Amino acid sequence: MEIPPTTTPPLAPVSLAPPSAPHNNSLASSPNPHWGQPPWVPTPTLVETPMLNLKQQLEDMIGRKIAEAMSKKGSGQQSMVSEEDPFFLEVMAVPLLRDFKQPKMEKYDGSSDHVDHFRVFVDLMRLQATLDVIMCRAFPPTLRREARDWVGTLPLKSICTFDNFSKSFVAYFASTKRAKKTIIGLMQLIQDKD
Repeated sequence: MEIPPTTTPPLAPVSLAPPSAPHNNSLASSPNPHWGQPPWVPTPTLVETPMLNLKQQLEDMIGRKIAEAMSKKGSGQQSMVSEEDPFFLEVMAVPLLRDFKQPKMEKYDGSSDHVDHFRVFVDLMRLQATLDVIMCRAFPPTLRREARDWVGTLPLKSICTFDNFSKSFVAYFASTKRAKKTIIGLMQLIQDKD
């Protein structure tokens, strides 16, 4: 039993440049920055489209939540947006996820290592894949006494991202960080006679 050979039609030559591309491959002189690239390199629009759609949906949702919060404020209902909040409206308007759980951790009062407290908080938030804006709102309840009072000293509407908030926190409490003991420091210790 013999299998007949298959024939394939001859392939046409393939050009790597689009039909309307200029003859020189200089991207600087080209009106389209993607001319001269191999066809297998995806254009940013093909790759970025899902992210742009997701970003637009998130922005639309935030806009609706802000409008809803502002309308509640005008109608006399209790609003989740306070005039004294250090957070931007966009931070306050994002709803908590149903399964979000506030981290159970020792509250920071300003007397211990602030970086350690911050790292524990971030690690617990990452376990829940928490959004940046939710982390902004979840961090103050982990503070007490002087640290909690510090949140009240932040300028109104000055916090728009958790990165912004965390840098303020770390800078303010830098003096409470435990200094590492060195051998030289230990050698300089003097014991009292008592």
